[in-house]
Amino acid sequence: MTSHFLFVAGALRERSSRDSADLQLAHCVWGLRSALISENVQRYLSAESCGFVYVLKEGICAHFSISSGVQPLDRLDALVRDELRTEARYGYVAIMQLRQWPSSSEQSLAMLRQILDVPDHGVVLAVVAVGVWVNGWNVPQAQSACVLERERPDQPALFVRHLGSECTEQEREAQAVKADEVFAALKNGRGVDIDGALIVGDLFFDALPSVKVEAISNQPALLRDALQTRQITEIRQLAGPIAITHSVVRGTIGTRLKDGYVVVQGPVALTGTTFERTADFSRMAFLGPVDCSEAVFLSQAFFVQALFAQPVRFEKTAFGPHSRFHRSVFGESVSFLRAGFNGLAEFLEVTFEKEASFSRTYFKMGTGFSGSRFGGILDFSEALFEREVFFTFTVFERDAYFRRSTFRGLADFSDAQFKGIDDFSKVMFDVQPRFARVTASGARPSPGSLQDPRMMYGIAAILAVFTVVFLWSMRTR
Repeated sequence: MTSHFLFVAGALRERSSRDSADLQLAHCVWGLRSALISENVQRYLSAESCGFVYVLKEGICAHFSISSGVQPLDRLDALVRDELRTEARYGYVAIMQLRQWPSSSEQSLAMLRQILDVPDHGVVLAVVAVGVWVNGWNVPQAQSACVLERERPDQPALFVRHLGSECTEQEREAQAVKADEVFAALKNGRGVDIDGALIVGDLFFDALPSVKVEAISNQPALLRDALQTRQITEIRQLAGPIAITHSVVRGTIGTRLKDGYVVVQGPVALTGTTFERTADFSRMAFLGPVDCSEAVFLSQAFFVQALFAQPVRFEKTAFGPHSRFHRSVFGESVSFLRAGFNGLAEFLEVTFEKEASFSRTYFKMGTGFSGSRFGGILDFSEALFEREVFFTFTVFERDAYFRRSTFRGLADFSDAQFKGIDDFSKVMFDVQPRFARVTASGARPSPGSLQDPRMMYGIAAILAVFTVVFLWSMRTR
């Protein structure tokens, strides 16, 4: 018996339903966006299986034969895998013998009635909404309704809550994830994988039980040194991984620790998530990579005395009224590329062991990097400082690039040490900067110097006028 699958091309954050369908069909694959879809396809797939494609607001507009079983995402070419990582999160099937045609809702309903042999429009709509197996026609529920995906039976070590982009805000609120559930999973040593969900309630990590520091095997030098220096014998432990992506956290996150650390052993991903209230990750030691790219902190964001043993990304991250990284340590590279600090930004006495990028970053209020040490190459190129910024007693161990940055308030570099190249070319200082007692290899720029873009524009204008006058005089001879 031939099985026919109806695949709905969901509207994603990065592309429309139509674009998603076109992209998958162009690569001759169809992605399986959820665990439930993947399970349904595996259960009902046969050698003669076919698929129909439903594009939102258009209708059924394509048909293909399925030429493979369910394949894992990593079987795809690297470039295709990167493009389809959302559509094919739970695998994909290869397709062939593709046919496409323009369609409408009325034509789609007529086609469904014909294949299902159901005369009633309402029954057809119920089939699409609920999902059934009738006369060889399979309509997976997860492609056409807002379904909360949970962990599969073979994933006991993972707490999973996924909601697709087709879910409305009301549906997300109705299926909100409770912070107590998340905490219970973490406390029991499980990883967390939440995507597209609303999390309600507070999450305080000091409620975790204490364990001896020896419970953490293969401690990186960064953590080991911190524990020995502070004579810490007990810590809190989270196994990880922790992924809370494209979600909304409607509650306070905090550690409330005065000593010790909360050690997160696995990777952490908070990409695209909005934190509506205070998010305090102070005294947390992240042993795996951390990715907070495109996250939004509407309230305070604190990383006081946090330890980062692996690379960190805060790219395109939006920070709220107050951000603190006081005495944090970044053991590997960190990137704040195109991040926005809309309030006070404190990076006092922070240690950056490797490369640090603040390129094209926006600082709206006062900013402080005083007492910090940059051990790797530093990039502040094209950064914008709307208010005062302090780099007093800051040590730049290697090259520091401030090229094309704009300082609209006071920039104070007093007592700083530049041990590598210090590039201030084409920097705009609206206020006389301070470079008192600075040790460096090059001369300090100032407003009105040849490195000031306004002076360069002025020189260019004078040269242009001189050229016009010269050409005019040559013609009149």
